[in-house]
Amino acid sequence: MKRSRKPQIPVEFLLQMGTCDVTIHGVKLTTHVANCAAAVDKHIANLRCHLECTTKVVGLDVKKLKPATGGYTTHALILCVFRRCLIIHLDYVGNHGNAPESLDIFLNDPKICFVGITKLPEIFYLVKFSNPDVGVQVGDLAARVLRNPALTESSLSDLALQVGVPYEGPPFPTTEIEVDSRNPKVLTDEHVMAAASDGYAYYQIGYKLLTSL
Repeated sequence: MKRSRKPQIPVEFLLQMGTCDVTIHGVKLTTHVANCAAAVDKHIANLRCHLECTTKVVGLDVKKLKPATGGYTTHALILCVFRRCLIIHLDYVGNHGNAPESLDIFLNDPKICFVGITKLPEIFYLVKFSNPDVGVQVGDLAARVLRNPALTESSLSDLALQVGVPYEGPPFPTTEIEVDSRNPKVLTDEHVMAAASDGYAYYQIGYKLLTSL
């Protein structure tokens, strides 16, 4: 049986190096950046623990990480639960072309409502998901819960206002974040905040809507 490549730095150190506390939309969050499959496994298990004691809603987003002075654009998958956000550097966590098993199983859990994007990226030869179609678009969820079709195409800022959750980002989601070309794996606190902003807004809106049912 083939095994994924051993990380050059022990996982216990990678877990600490990728962790930081930031404030997003007025809420203090603990964020984690995962650059290897072993770290993804640890963090997915942690997210599952948080979901056991709350409504099973996860904010889901994808960002392109574009080097400032040119180079290979990578992809980050963002998962937000309660006051935690996990940022997975997809280009570095694949196992022989497949997404980490723990992540794939998590994204296919029928008991979890993923709010945000509706289709996962497939990165050529690096990461493929068994089911790339996942999640519900946040405007669609708001329209259905509040029985207001006009909300389907509303901006993120308008949806947050309508639902009653704090939001301090741009009106509409961003798709790209500019990172340092010298080491695109390294995300500063500012990069982390930009990456997690939309995903956490999706979580807050989705949680408020589904707990109102």
